[in-house]
Amino acid sequence: TITITATVTASGSPYAGATVVFYFQKAQIGSATTNSSGQASITYTIPFTVNGQVTITVSVYGTTASISGIVFYPTSLKVSVPSLVLVNQPFTVTVTLKFQSGSSAWSPLAGAPVVVTPNWASAITATTDSNGNATIQLTAPSSPGTYTLTIAFTGATAVAGGAGVQPSGLVELNGIYFAPASISYGISISSTGQGSVTPISPPTNLTPLLLSLVPLAAGLITLYVTKRRRS
Repeated sequence: TITITATVTASGSPYAGATVVFYFQKAQIGSATTNSSGQASITYTIPFTVNGQVTITVSVYGTTASISGIVFYPTSLKVSVPSLVLVNQPFTVTVTLKFQSGSSAWSPLAGAPVVVTPNWASAITATTDSNGNATIQLTAPSSPGTYTLTIAFTGATAVAGGAGVQPSGLVELNGIYFAPASISYGISISSTGQGSVTPISPPTNLTPLLLSLVPLAAGLITLYVTKRRRS
């Protein structure tokens, strides 16, 4: 659910008593009357079926103003790694990637590229299966020391930020937009050849709202109207 606020002014001053009509993707979603501050607001729940570029428009006295943004699905990245690795020995990383497909429903994200980057070797990209799972085989570092392992869903196409399209880094997959997600682990291998694996930080999932329309940071649409004489 989002709140859309329009601020109407005339000659630089708030204009009260104006009826503002709100549209989402050209469909009327409500109307409200401006208060003494010239503001009119409505709330609107974006359907989970909506994804991608959207436009919100307001109209008052024949004057319109619009803002646009991208509605995207939050993602959940869960990673399983062994708590102990041995120097120069193989180990398995298992990833499960899901996206929020309903108010309380999470569905597997299939066909998504997951990049596993050990700082002691080349990155490996795996693709999630129909259950949102991917399995990657790695070889532990060949000498004692401190290392980092990062697992990330950043997608084949990252959407850059720009006017009306924020934030940057959203993932486009088959024409559908998702939030990126990542998690990092530290691996500390002692002189005995054993290494402990511990999370550096919890998963980073960009999920500001159930479905997120951006930008609405200011929360205001400013319209300039001309006072009309009564006939």
